Amino acid sequence: MDKVEIEFKPLEGDKLTIINKDVVPTLSQYLHLKDEMKAKRHIIIVFVDNEKDEEAVNIFLKESKLEGVMIIIRTVK
Repeated sequence: MDKVEIEFKPLEGDKLTIINKDVVPTLSQYLHLKDEMKAKRHIIIVFVDNEKDEEAVNIFLKESKLEGVMIIIRTVK
């Protein structure tokens, strides 16, 4: 089993988000709020199960320029 460790400091303002449905609208909303979100470090876990969701993740990563980590979990059916 692989182990992934990420420092999470909620007392210093870190934000943790788990997106497991409505990936496209959620990331679109976050992209519109990126200026407000830049003051924080983000850890985002997102589950994708289709090309549309994966494309939304790629656009978000390219455009948001937020500080933090995004973990992408591809759901295979």
